[in-house]
Amino acid sequence: MEILKSLSCEEGVFSSREKSSAWICIVAFSLLNTYQTLFIFYLYNSIIAGTFRLGGSADCHVIQKLNSCNTLPNYFLNGNPRGGAIKYRESILTFWHIPKTAGSTVEHVLKSICESLHWPQPYRASIDGCRTRNDLLGLSSYLGNDSARPTVIGHGSLGVCDFIHERITQRECFSFAVFREPHERIVSHYYFLRQQPNARSPLKLTVAEWAKRSIGSITWKMLHTNWVYKESSNGTIENCTDAWQGNRWPDAGDGQESDDIIDNLEKHFSFIGLTDELEMTFRMLEEVSGLPFARWSADIHRLPGQYNGLNDTAKTALKNVAKRELMNNEEIRGLMDFEIRMYAKAKEIFERQKKQFLRLT
Repeated sequence: MEILKSLSCEEGVFSSREKSSAWICIVAFSLLNTYQTLFIFYLYNSIIAGTFRLGGSADCHVIQKLNSCNTLPNYFLNGNPRGGAIKYRESILTFWHIPKTAGSTVEHVLKSICESLHWPQPYRASIDGCRTRNDLLGLSSYLGNDSARPTVIGHGSLGVCDFIHERITQRECFSFAVFREPHERIVSHYYFLRQQPNARSPLKLTVAEWAKRSIGSITWKMLHTNWVYKESSNGTIENCTDAWQGNRWPDAGDGQESDDIIDNLEKHFSFIGLTDELEMTFRMLEEVSGLPFARWSADIHRLPGQYNGLNDTAKTALKNVAKRELMNNEEIRGLMDFEIRMYAKAKEIFERQKKQFLRLT
């Protein structure tokens, strides 16, 4: 009886949305003998497989386990601010760069910090869906530099900490990301692509048409890009796919998975920042990391967007019109449901972090 309890109804196994399942277990234990309970629980677990998750999986993938094995907990909410700062300031620093969230500005600040401290430039994690022997050797060599604090940046950095933990070192990571209001991010991406020399569809489509037909959810695709070593013993690459291919919007069939990602968002990042509060984001990053984010960001500010040389007033008006086009389109609202809810969760986490930060200052 006690063994079964530890496997099924242990504190923490069920999420907050699954506590009704836990109550069924408890009632079953109180009414049935051991063998009956084992049978009932087995039958019940088979019927609702996928509704709740038993602990103990060794898979650290962001989607499969919903919790990073090697990322330090959120500094302001779970990390003992000030008292536990030393482990955050000695950890591997990783930045997950979501496109069009001021990520280039964040990377520029990080590169400036590294240069000022005479550290090697940050290791860039590509988003190509697999890792080769050269990736492993290059990352191992980079992390072996004891004179610098390892820093990993790029669109493909999500999951790198668990890859490092599995194959290279037990050193923990301070992982962070910056999120942006999704309609504004898509508008920014749309106008960015229109300025590229090889631009095609954005020149022919409105922002709403482009969002529906061309882009899909890049964030969803990035979340599903795992750091997996796919090279065989003879040096060939097996089962590797380009992570940028096949972008799509999450649909109704992804409902449980998208809910799980949002519910567990806090577990994958030691800190979450917002584009709309970039100055505060840099101040808070400086507190967590011990690196001069705020000082360097004051010199750099945000890198300019691409709007054909329009002044700020004209750019704002243009972006607002495009944003309204997206928000007023019922089909796009449905397609963007995951990104809208994920941003709302990120913003809620940020506000709680900010509240704790202001108490410290």
